[in-house]
Amino acid sequence: MSQLTPGATYVYERVGGRVYARKFGSTERILIGEEYELDTNQRSMKIAADWVPIVEAAEHNPALQDALDRAKLIYILSQEQDPLFHHPV
Repeated sequence: MSQLTPGATYVYERVGGRVYARKFGSTERILIGEEYELDTNQRSMKIAADWVPIVEAAEHNPALQDALDRAKLIYILSQEQDPLFHHPV
């Protein structure tokens, strides 16, 4: 994203799995990202890699452990026949 100008206003467009940015009023696009599909095994490995450091950090961080416990509880309750409604705090 170093091609983007700080402070400039950009319009973001998604075309065929690619994401482009262009300065407001310009027609020149800059490719800033692409979608890719992970197979089930790759997705599981990525999710595990993302969560391992969070779970490890929670061992020494009570606030983080509390958040993980709440997330686990929400997951368990969402698996029930009549899941609870979400009410943001």
